[in-house]
Amino acid sequence: MSTTKITINAEPLSVNNFRPYGSIVSPREQITKEIGEKQCNANQGTAIKIRKITQLQNDFNVKSTSNINIFQCFPQTIKTEEEKNTQHICKILEKHPYSSQTFIPLCGNPDKYQYLVIVSNGTDKPDFTSLKAFLCRGDQAVTYGKGTWHAPMIVINDAPITFSVLINECDIDEMDCVEYDNVQITVNL
Repeated sequence: MSTTKITINAEPLSVNNFRPYGSIVSPREQITKEIGEKQCNANQGTAIKIRKITQLQNDFNVKSTSNINIFQCFPQTIKTEEEKNTQHICKILEKHPYSSQTFIPLCGNPDKYQYLVIVSNGTDKPDFTSLKAFLCRGDQAVTYGKGTWHAPMIVINDAPITFSVLINECDIDEMDCVEYDNVQITVNL
């Protein structure tokens, strides 16, 4: 089987443009848009709570646990002579067939794009007509919906990023994660 080669352009992450692939936590966007019916006071009036921003999914039919993992992710982008990030080449996509997966950056910069997500719908293999890439600020968290194809986390700034990752796992490799490595995706940043 020949390798599928695709080039796409990254776009800024938003609640609406990521909806076909899962959901996001984006305080700057959601606090202004969701105030109202989803809002309630919390912590004896010292906080505003916006409910049900992202949904966690667990469709395992075997024993599984809900886990929080830590991922330390390192920069991977190709740089130009001017030391500006310009492209990323991805050679693998993966999916979690029975669980959503949420990546929450710890101590991210809310004013700078810090990581890139590449996503696609599809069942047995990625549907490349739905392939998208999103630039994410340091204050945005991403929840890949159950069965959403995605690239491993891609850091595009100059320093590593630590993520807290929420996922349901059963410790059976082929049920926890499926990989597709017959692809080369070039993303223009």
